[in-house]
Amino acid sequence: MGEGWSDWLALVLTAKSTDTGPTSRGIGTYVLGQPVTGQGIRPAPYSTDFALNNYTYANLPAMAVPHGVGFIWATMTWDMYWNLVDRHGFNSDFYGNWNTGGNNLAIRLILDGMKLQPCSPGFVDGRNAILQADVNLTGGANQCAIWSAFAGRGLGFSASQGSSSSTNDGTPAFDVPPSCDFLEATPTTQDICAGQNAVYNFSVGMAFTAGVAMSATGNPAPTTATFSPNPVNVIPGNTTLTIGNTASAAFTTVHF
Repeated sequence: MGEGWSDWLALVLTAKSTDTGPTSRGIGTYVLGQPVTGQGIRPAPYSTDFALNNYTYANLPAMAVPHGVGFIWATMTWDMYWNLVDRHGFNSDFYGNWNTGGNNLAIRLILDGMKLQPCSPGFVDGRNAILQADVNLTGGANQCAIWSAFAGRGLGFSASQGSSSSTNDGTPAFDVPPSCDFLEATPTTQDICAGQNAVYNFSVGMAFTAGVAMSATGNPAPTTATFSPNPVNVIPGNTTLTIGNTASAAFTTVHF
């Protein structure tokens, strides 16, 4: 995993505000006379786009030690980085506080995770240490975003690392914990006076894929129901439902 840490830190500390998750980023591209978007010296460039990098935990047994194994780990944590940047934005000041950008948060979680993991960690150990780092730092606010990245690359909730001394006895899984499969509204019910808006915050979990189109039915005429943002393009994510134009609506109760 050590080679993966070094690749990851090199990518993060050279990232630009114009980069996106699918952007192709190679390691050691200068050795081959390639641009920074080239494949470089790894089996594939780092990218959240599976058309460019489709490697998962299932590929681990076939990877060389240490560079190939590290490449798989960096691929997973690079996806995690982008999940956090998509949620919390990008701060060009890498010395900024952890809560000033998703990239700075990712750096903090990775470094804290290194301290929390056991000696001679396996992939599941490393994943769990990052999840614990988020609990310690934010109270677990980013758990599902972290799970989403690891599950997408085969290190999901049901994955097993086997022995941390072997790369051949792990079992991949692409699931997330049940706590991340949700669609929840807060509050579930509320009282308003005529003319006021009723506002509900929805959390959209990993049971859905990005691009969730939100709609509501059953609201009494002539009220309006508007979601923002809509669609929900970052999963897990949040959207707000506003029930408006309530001045002449009949008395009703709305439950979620």
